Amino acid sequence: MIPTDLTSPSKPNWLNDDQITPRVMFWPGKVNQHWDLGKVAWLSDADGLSGSGIDKLVYCQKFYPGTLQVVDYKNESINTWKTSSNSGNFSSTRMSYRCVLKDSKSETFTISNGRLKIDWLANTDDTLFYRLFHGFFSGKIADSVDSANNATSLELNLSNYRNGNHYFYLAAVDKSGNISEKSNELMINIPAAPSNLMVASTTSGIKVSWNDSNTGSLIYRLYSDKNSEANNLSTTTVNKFITLKNADYIGGSWYFAVSAVINNIESAKSNIFEYTGRVNNN
Repeated sequence: MIPTDLTSPSKPNWLNDDQITPRVMFWPGKVNQHWDLGKVAWLSDADGLSGSGIDKLVYCQKFYPGTLQVVDYKNESINTWKTSSNSGNFSSTRMSYRCVLKDSKSETFTISNGRLKIDWLANTDDTLFYRLFHGFFSGKIADSVDSANNATSLELNLSNYRNGNHYFYLAAVDKSGNISEKSNELMINIPAAPSNLMVASTTSGIKVSWNDSNTGSLIYRLYSDKNSEANNLSTTTVNKFITLKNADYIGGSWYFAVSAVINNIESAKSNIFEYTGRVNNN
């Protein structure tokens, strides 16, 4: 049977996609900029006066009255910065600030406990489900997965995604099988999992150490549990080792694992190490 509906559904948007994220930018000596959700563009303040000395929350509320807080968003480039009275055009890359509105939802993606969760905004047309495309290079698709009907998120097993850059695109599919234009590209850099985790008893306590190939600013999350999957987060550290109290790991088998976190993105866990605790605290 040939479908009679040949109209493709709307192009979907990620949750907190750039196009729909309220935000502002400041550059000392230049007029402040804000993201206009209607024109989908950066605009210089029409007053031609507002500068970087203004309180960020107050300024967000000027354009987005429901703003409750302001948080760092990302570095962005604008080539239409203006001086007083909105004169001239100047270019600069500055930190933009997201204006968090009442009832704002979570970030576009989160990674924790070996799961990658990606969220998007629901279309308001006859979209039935969404197709998430994935690739290892920008603009090139390697595979795809379909969501459940009317879903606004997908959870993926992080172990299926090697460390490095991953590129995602989203399309909406309606009841007739029509597929929308793909969303903007979403790039996620997944840290490498630490390796060679070792646990040993020493005179000063239990020493846990591991190797890691990641670079840059990061922290490690150490998991320890009586369960062999080591799902209980016990502590964090910036070092590749930590010494724990013997008294906290008494009796039977304990299981340890560690993950690396860069820019709030958590890697898969390292190997799990089984450690036999002391029989008692003596």
